[in-house]
Amino acid sequence: MALQRLACFGDSLFAGYGLPAARALPTRLEALLRADGREIRALNLGVSGETSADGLRRLDEVLAAAPRATLLEFGANDCHLLTPPEETEANLEAMASALLQAGSAVLLVGVRALPWVDAEHGRKFQAVFPRLAARLGLPLYPDILAPYFGDPALCLPDGLHPNAPGVEAMAASLLPWVEALLDGPA
Repeated sequence: MALQRLACFGDSLFAGYGLPAARALPTRLEALLRADGREIRALNLGVSGETSADGLRRLDEVLAAAPRATLLEFGANDCHLLTPPEETEANLEAMASALLQAGSAVLLVGVRALPWVDAEHGRKFQAVFPRLAARLGLPLYPDILAPYFGDPALCLPDGLHPNAPGVEAMAASLLPWVEALLDGPA
């Protein structure tokens, strides 16, 4: 089997904020996939602090990598900055559509509204991911924060980002979703 490329395209949660590169989520996912006998190269295309608009500006970099599959993970910074949810949705849709057109399978990676965001904005924000997944026929990993957020043993001191055990929890949770994506049609 030929080496497949998996693009991990997102923000600090993929970039590995506060961790050595060997502990970043893409590296840990690659290790789990290789342990399952897959010839895979996970590309860390995460940049800390980026919003969906920033991701859209970097889309050509991802397309140039010609990934077999892409984990599309943006939104936490949009939510934090109170970006209108319709803007986040439009940016995610533009990225996902371009990736699909280029032949990459896409897993949309959702994120819950951050706890300090007002309820109305949070409700509208959280609706973006299932609505977009349904419209484009994408699988949706519901919440990238779920495996670690709120557990001090799995967070960096900032309480927002995962530490190394938190990343391991994220990788284990994402693994079956990534395997299904890689096994499905591009």
